[in-house]
Amino acid sequence: MKRRFHTLRPLGLAAVGAAALGILGCSGASGSGETPRLGYTNPASSGYQLVADPSSTATHVVLNLVGPAGAQLQGGTFALTADASKVTWSTTVAEGGALDLGSGVKLMKSKVDAESLQVAIYQKGTTAATLAAKPLFSVALDLKAGAKGAVALNASSAKILDASGATVTVPVAVGTLTAQ
Repeated sequence: MKRRFHTLRPLGLAAVGAAALGILGCSGASGSGETPRLGYTNPASSGYQLVADPSSTATHVVLNLVGPAGAQLQGGTFALTADASKVTWSTTVAEGGALDLGSGVKLMKSKVDAESLQVAIYQKGTTAATLAAKPLFSVALDLKAGAKGAVALNASSAKILDASGATVTVPVAVGTLTAQ
């Protein structure tokens, strides 16, 4: 059996350039060299607040809900909203370790509905947790393609169950979220 070999002909510089532009056009590269980025600046205030987690990336921002050191609580419910045209909520809410959720079924539930994220998290037992360095929970936002500018992010509702068992509305400070 005789093998056939095909001779490759050299392409002209214009053909190579056109091919490269075609590949870039298909890859979604903008040619500007800019990589989309989602940035978060922590709030300046103290108390309950959303702070950036070091595990955040350029397009995935992880935010920790932390409380004032020394505060005692048994749990809480929190509602957060973000501009759904620029970011999406990750469907995973991670416990932060500030509350003892016990073993077995955990008293933690979250719900994502377009721009809204609702989280309920409660410690098992009747003893209140004293907040220190660990967050109550962590949430994440992902950048949508083409998003630019300021991204609305708000804590629309926050209620804690304090050490005495009373439900108390608390403010949650939110930083600045920007799509660059």
